Amino acid sequence: MNHFLCNEQFGFIPGRNTIQAVEEVVNMVLSNFESKLITSATLIDLTKAFDCISHELLLSKLSYYGVNDKELSLFDSYLGNRKQMVVQGQDVSSFRNVSVGVPQGSVLGPFLFVIAINDFTFHIPCPSILYADDTTIVNYHKDIDELILKEEESLKIAAQWFEANSLVVNNSKTERIIFSLNNLMSIENKSVNLLGIHLDSKLSWHCHVQQLCKKLSRVIFLLRKLRNYVTMNNMLITAYYAFFHSHLRYGIILWGNSSGAQKVFVWQKKALRVIKNIPLRQTCKPIFRELEIMTLPSLYIFCCLVNVKEVLGELTVRKDFHQYSTRKKHMLDLVTIRLEKTRSSHVFMKIKLFNKLPENVWYVPVQKFRVILSNWLKEKAFYSIEVIW
Repeated sequence: MNHFLCNEQFGFIPGRNTIQAVEEVVNMVLSNFESKLITSATLIDLTKAFDCISHELLLSKLSYYGVNDKELSLFDSYLGNRKQMVVQGQDVSSFRNVSVGVPQGSVLGPFLFVIAINDFTFHIPCPSILYADDTTIVNYHKDIDELILKEEESLKIAAQWFEANSLVVNNSKTERIIFSLNNLMSIENKSVNLLGIHLDSKLSWHCHVQQLCKKLSRVIFLLRKLRNYVTMNNMLITAYYAFFHSHLRYGIILWGNSSGAQKVFVWQKKALRVIKNIPLRQTCKPIFRELEIMTLPSLYIFCCLVNVKEVLGELTVRKDFHQYSTRKKHMLDLVTIRLEKTRSSHVFMKIKLFNKLPENVWYVPVQKFRVILSNWLKEKAFYSIEVIW
């Protein structure tokens, strides 16, 4: 689309995902912590978003982006002349014309929805993050009262845009959270669920870890039951990756170095003991190596390093600032920070970890880099991130 799609959209875009959308919000919050600013995030919920898109508005936007003549007629034909009916048991309704909405489950449906809401970010006075119909607007200020005024004004303008585009905001499910490290400020201690990641007011990740441990405990119960019906470890390992590892990996780059990550690691070791049917207190380190499963710290290191490797060409190295032939001129530049929270976050840690790699590894192709790194981490089976310093 020749860069017509806004950078704030993360849904249905190749190479983009939910974690990147959440990471964008977290990065803004951490940056504001560093600047001693208070941040608010409003998670706007839309009612039946895909079913409310106006065909007339959508076609006019496609025309604005350069889709005209026969191509526009093709989209007009695709959207129009649709009918629907409802079947309940023996009862069948009459056919009704469908005059709004994009066909869900189709190849073009997601693309057309992205086009329909693409100009949202250009009409509101604050940063925003979009993932399909999940919309998050972010405001920040040093004064809480001024912040609330900015937040209310931004939400009002956003609601007006949605109304003008035939979309309805579900106020009962729209959530707000304020992020601040000031313990003297009377801010409600709450958490919100943004695309499956639980964010709390201080970005402590306690709530997310708590919810994650609940999911993992249920999977361990499943593994324990499954062990009674299968004789091969391969079946249990397949179940582990399908039901346990998928939860473990989701968003680990954000919470994997938090104080609560150790609790998650305990559940991972429980899962391996169930798979191998070994006593509760027996060490799991040989089991990690035998089954070629990454420990939680190793998985965190893997995700951080791959994250940097994939965008390495876009990052700043030290030699960009000077021409002196120093030993570490090839290393990535670390941002100046003042807070320990930022120092332990993914923003700082992934760069710090990557700078630990030998220089020759930096230039290995991404796919080969993944394989080499994965094999190395499985063999090392790190129990702590600090051991590699």
